[in-house]
Amino acid sequence: GNPLWRRKPPGATLGWQGDLRGQAVAISVELSSLDELLRLAQMKLQISAATVGKPESAVETSLALQPGEHGGYDISADISAAGMTGRVSAGNATAWQLPEQSTTSIGQLDIQKLRGLVADYATDKADKDATGILDSPLPRLSLPVHKGTVTIAEIRWRDEVGTDSVVDFTTGPEGVTIPTLTSKGPGGTLHGNLGIASSD
Repeated sequence: GNPLWRRKPPGATLGWQGDLRGQAVAISVELSSLDELLRLAQMKLQISAATVGKPESAVETSLALQPGEHGGYDISADISAAGMTGRVSAGNATAWQLPEQSTTSIGQLDIQKLRGLVADYATDKADKDATGILDSPLPRLSLPVHKGTVTIAEIRWRDEVGTDSVVDFTTGPEGVTIPTLTSKGPGGTLHGNLGIASSD
């Protein structure tokens, strides 16, 4: 359906329900202060999304955007879904540019829960489309320049538990590079690196 925008002093709300990958999804956005947004002081949004009829699919995001201390902007997002939580902090020293750096921290990442959450937003047709994508050549990876770090306190996959996982990554015109990847497990500590690039 069409988005429904309403003033809710001092802020506003936006509601929308429509089809996403074959699933009926409802999204609501609440702006804390319209005045702060118009003055370009800061913007705080509360964003909720869920597949209709599946309350367990709910994803809640609290997002805050404000001018950076030395120019540009800083953005932070607290995300919760399927009993898992994470925080992303990012920014750029130049206004109106994509984030050039980020840090992401996740307390616990349960792979089984994550798979269930993805399934709540997908359909059988989407799975078939994904298979077709995997069978096709990768498109050229020319990405914005970005440097980030992801830390995960605990990763659960069936009976296996990994702790203190850290992934450093960079993106750019040549693709994705992961120079450092570490994770502690019952049998020791995993160290690795990875690069994903397009072949001309």
